[in-house]
Order: sequence, then structure tokens, then C-alpha cells
Amino acid sequence: MRISHFLLPICLTGFALGANPSDLKMNDRFTISPTCNGRDLDGLLAESVVMIKNAITALTALLGNIRAPNDELQGWIRAAQACWAIPKPEWYQQELAPVDKNRLRMVRRNFEMLLDVLDDLDYTTPSDNFMYCHSTDLRLTNMADEVFDDAPKGQSIKDYIGPRLPDGASKEWVWVDPNNHHHRILEGDGPSKLFFPDGYAGGQLCGSPSSMDALTYYKIPKKIFLCPNAWAKFRPSNSQNRQDKGRKLYYEWQNMPGLLIHELLHWLALMPSEFHIGDRNVWHPKEDRLVAAYGYVGAFLLSGHRARTDPRNNWPPDFTLTNADSYNVFATMAYSPLALFAPDDTASGLEFGF
Repeated sequence: MRISHFLLPICLTGFALGANPSDLKMNDRFTISPTCNGRDLDGLLAESVVMIKNAITALTALLGNIRAPNDELQGWIRAAQACWAIPKPEWYQQELAPVDKNRLRMVRRNFEMLLDVLDDLDYTTPSDNFMYCHSTDLRLTNMADEVFDDAPKGQSIKDYIGPRLPDGASKEWVWVDPNNHHHRILEGDGPSKLFFPDGYAGGQLCGSPSSMDALTYYKIPKKIFLCPNAWAKFRPSNSQNRQDKGRKLYYEWQNMPGLLIHELLHWLALMPSEFHIGDRNVWHPKEDRLVAAYGYVGAFLLSGHRARTDPRNNWPPDFTLTNADSYNVFATMAYSPLALFAPDDTASGLEFGF
């Protein structure tokens, strides 16, 4: 999920990250909150990089000869169908259609750019990037002295911040973490306790059963929250299941490395077209409402595979390029290409799969 709406223009070429993924350290790239386990995050980063590299390998294969595919390539074709609006190839087809190959090249480039930036320690400086693993202590306050060390006691947030907020915005409530005092949020305001815009107003940012799985602010200083909900319900790793075969319900394979890929794409602020990579919406066929295009079902519907029977889900194919979870789903499916992924039929009201 993303909250802020500030774009960071990036121009990179090639992709590197030649280092062994197991040697990567999250604290070389982010200031890590004490709420996180450093070893867990290093392992998470390492497997995310392996999944990204594998996705690039899969996309490169899909851009070549696809006739008479082996089992692995068939799995990658299924992943591309689910995530990138690729039609099922005919048995005699040597290559994908040019328009579909162009889309896959853009996807591959975005994965490559993410690797570039993760390899660039001048860009991923801990002073500009922060990682949190829960926010149980975060709460909303309207009192400035709970946030700013130099605020007069009893002064309100609104009166203290006044015109210093960007874009002339007004702010009466902010998130405060009483356990962190060393961050600078508003330039020129001096050291302050950590606070966040109240974009999830009315409840905990994360850390309660009803709150979100993860969240990213992509205006510097950038922040990624990997919330307790996600750590509790997503697999910590899929590395031991890469060779699994047979039908698998996708929701059982949701994993933390894939979630990190999703959030890193928000964090990076890529702009592959006129849109930032955010969270697209689709019409949920059972709930009859717009929902975020998360998971296998979201990626599948955003790819337009139900457009004939549900015209509301007739989305332009390039919408898939700007949906962060399509990258997560593709990386997960491509990581285990022998599995036959399907949605949670009961929850989605759908009975399909490739």
C-alpha cells in the first residue's frame, strides 16, 4: 500500500547487484527500527533479490522462442498470463505478439531498475530510508510537545506547525512514536520525535487486527512498515517449496519476500508510464465493489481475463504495469513455476486458473 503522492524521477541504466544475496544487509540501506529483527530483514532482502533476478530470467525467456515449452517455461507463461494480460499462446506460436513483448520488456526493466537502486548505496542511504516492523506504540496526537522537543507545553500541532507544512496544508493530528526521538521530518525544524501524516486516520497504522499488512511513504525520508499482520499470516520464505507441483491456492503462498518487492516498488517511485506504480483497483465479482488489485485474483482481473463476462473489468493491458502487487504475484509464480496456482475459490467466487 502507498500513502504519499510525491514522485522521485530516476534515470538508471543496466542492472547489477553482483553481490551474493546472502551478503546483503538491510541496515546498509535503511535505518532499522528496534521493532525489527535484523536477521529476519537480511534474509527477507536476500530472498527478494533472488526472486527479482528469477523474474528477470523468466521474462527474458518469455521474450524468446516459446514454442514447445518445457515445464518451467510453461509455468512462466502462466504467470505472464495472470499478471501481464498476455493471451494464451497457440501451440504453433514461436513468439509472443510484439505488443505483448513490449509490455514484458517494460516489466523486466522495472525489475532491473529496482535491482540497480538496491545496489546503489548512494541512493539507499539509511539517513533517508527507514524500516519498521510494527507500530504498536504509534498513536495519534494533537499536542505538539509530544512530537517536537522545543514545542511549548500545551501547544497544539496546528498552532506549532502553522505555515511550515508543505503545500500550505493544514495538520491537526499526527502519528507519534514516543520511542524514537532522532528523526528529522520537517526540514529546518530541528530534531523531533517521529511522526507521520494521518493518512490512516482513526486507528493504528499497523499493529492491530484491523489494520494493514504493510505501508510505504515514498517522500524522503522514506519509510516502509512491514506490519505484524503480514509477519503473522504470510510465509517467511518460499525457498523450500520452489519445486512443488500440483494445484496450489495462491493465498497460501503469499510470502514476505514478495510483499517486500511490492513495497519496494512503491518506495522506489518508478514511473514506467504516466502513472506511478501504486495499487490499482478492480471490480470484485463476488463482493460487487471496487477493491485493490491484490493477490492472484487482483492481478488476474486487472489483466482483463474476465472482461467478456464482466465488462467492468475490461482494463487497458498497460494498467498491469502500474500495479505493485502484479510484480509480487509474478515473482512468486515465476519462483515456483511447476505449481498450478489458483485463487481461493471460496473467498473470490472464482473458479479458474491457468
